[in-house]
Amino acid sequence: MIDDLSTGCYDNIRHLRGEDRFHLTVSSILDVPTLSVLVEQADVIFHLGAAVGVEKIVTNPVRTIETNILGGHSVLTTATRYNKLCLLASTSEVYAKNSKVPFVEDDDSVLGPTTKSRWSYACSRE
Repeated sequence: MIDDLSTGCYDNIRHLRGEDRFHLTVSSILDVPTLSVLVEQADVIFHLGAAVGVEKIVTNPVRTIETNILGGHSVLTTATRYNKLCLLASTSEVYAKNSKVPFVEDDDSVLGPTTKSRWSYACSRE
């Protein structure tokens, strides 16, 4: 597992300490050399890494886009290099203003105006 712990903390996974099948590397998915080592050792990649948290997203939309788009690119490119399967998780936020509930994967995205930084997150996770 690679995580920069920007929105979490080690205490959330402390109970996994000592588990043979669990390893935490504190780093960013933008750190391609570290990511490469981890992907090479993995059987399957579960890409759940994204900038999250309303305050962080609204106050720093550029970092949100960089983390989500460039980070996703790093994970997918590295998984391809080592021929690893990769599950890429998204978010219900991609459905944005769609009023149909419940959402299904082939529903339309209905985003708000580009003047609202909230939509940088939704766009970067589509």
